[in-house]
Amino acid sequence: MIYFIDHASLYFCMAIMGIGSVTFILGWGYYYTTGITMADKMKVMALVIITGNIIYYIMLSLF
Repeated sequence: MIYFIDHASLYFCMAIMGIGSVTFILGWGYYYTTGITMADKMKVMALVIITGNIIYYIMLSLF
């Protein structure tokens, strides 16, 4: 796919993806620090780790 797209479009797509990832991380950090009580932070982090591992192993088994 990378060989069929001109460089200007590729740089534009990468810039959009970079901005999107930064806003996602900032949004998650804001939610985690202000929206969750101290008692629920461990539950949320455990759920994030478990979900990430499930997605990782599913993707690993597909490829």
